[in-house]
Amino acid sequence: MDYIIYEFGIIYKNLEKPDEALSYYLRSVDIRKETDERGLASTYQNIGNVYKHKKKEDSAMYYYSRALALHKKFGNVSSEAMVTSSMGDLKFEFKKFKEAKEYYLLCLQIDKEVLDSNTLATTYINIGNAYSALRDFKTGEEYINKGLGILNNLGDKEGVMSAYEMLAFLFQEANEPKLALTYRIAYQEMKDSIMSIKEKEQIAELQTKYEVEKKDLELAKNKAEIEAKEKQNFIKNIIIVSVVILLLLLAFIATIIYRKKQVEQKAALNEELARQKDIRSKAVIEAEEKERIRIAKDLHDGVGQLLSAAKLNLSSLESKLKIRNPEEEVALQNAIALVDDSVKEVRTVSHNMMPHTLLKLGLASAVKEFITKIQGMPNLKVNLEIVGMDNRLEQEKETVLYRVIQEIVANIIKHAKATELTLQLIRDEKELSIIIEDNGVGFDTSKINLFEGIGLKNIISRIEFINGSVHFDSTPGRGTNVIVEIPIG
Repeated sequence: MDYIIYEFGIIYKNLEKPDEALSYYLRSVDIRKETDERGLASTYQNIGNVYKHKKKEDSAMYYYSRALALHKKFGNVSSEAMVTSSMGDLKFEFKKFKEAKEYYLLCLQIDKEVLDSNTLATTYINIGNAYSALRDFKTGEEYINKGLGILNNLGDKEGVMSAYEMLAFLFQEANEPKLALTYRIAYQEMKDSIMSIKEKEQIAELQTKYEVEKKDLELAKNKAEIEAKEKQNFIKNIIIVSVVILLLLLAFIATIIYRKKQVEQKAALNEELARQKDIRSKAVIEAEEKERIRIAKDLHDGVGQLLSAAKLNLSSLESKLKIRNPEEEVALQNAIALVDDSVKEVRTVSHNMMPHTLLKLGLASAVKEFITKIQGMPNLKVNLEIVGMDNRLEQEKETVLYRVIQEIVANIIKHAKATELTLQLIRDEKELSIIIEDNGVGFDTSKINLFEGIGLKNIISRIEFINGSVHFDSTPGRGTNVIVEIPIG
């Protein structure tokens, strides 16, 4: 009789009729107090669950406490952990996060004793959520990741999906949008994967039903044909059908093989074309850089030295010549000044073609030096932001990126009519992003392939050479935003 009353309580609870369920549970308590203390613990626990559902904290805690005492008395460790976790959930629902954390930590000690991996993972995640609610995001992340590791080992995809969602919420609250987005994407991908598996199972079930029904129909048809036709005609028909099916099957297989070979040949051709394109691009860029270095050295060591010698000779002649009038003095000083300006110009050109700062100190320092040189230009405000560029990239990448930045900034100065230019270099673990933005005249990006100049095409080919991507976002009259993304690591 007691068991039936208790089961009625469970049924009403599952039907979400808490008042009726509570009535039967309380009747069960009156009986079990005298006959079954072990069962009484379960009844108290279910009464606590009903009060928890009804949002009555004190009543729920009272019955949970009585259930916990009985579970401890009889050494029912698994149920003890379950009740302790429910008490933590109750406190969490009432936003008493500190108390919830303490119950979850107590539950963790019990979980480790019974070694229930699923419950242990859930407890870790509950603790992490409590720490997150208390704004201790680092500790919260550690506990959630512990639970995530167990769920991954168990292959519990739905649990993993839930843990990803918790991490996304944690990093959102911690104001780390990139990590929040990463885990939100992981959550969505896992959710899609679970949905895909369920859909495949449903399709497989429908397919099985279809095949069974189809087979039954074929059997019935064959039986009718056997009964309706003579044995000889039946055998003849079977032979004809078999030959046709075989021919169709052979034709189908031949078609598949032919198409497969076509696909493989096309893929191989595309791969070879891409490889040849990379080789040509690399050769062109390497040759261009070598030529820049050669010209820079020639200018510095050849023309620069000759001009310096000419300046020295003119300066020497100045003391030897007899100046007859002020006009001759001015002409001589102008000649010396022109030679001096030429020396400086040659050095500047040489340095721009192959800056020593890029070779010695890397991309960040070279960009700072480059920006410093153009910051003095009238009617143009230049902003520079560099983040995470403590370590250098490969020299080849640094050279390509420096050239691209030079080209883009030069185009802005020449064509954009901008009054403000912003350059950002932002590096994280996986990629380097370069963002160049101006408030100039802009252009129509849909006509980028129609431009006669080679500047933009050169930028795109250089970035593709180092496996990066470049995106131009611009509208006439609203400035231009160039985003370059390079994979690293």
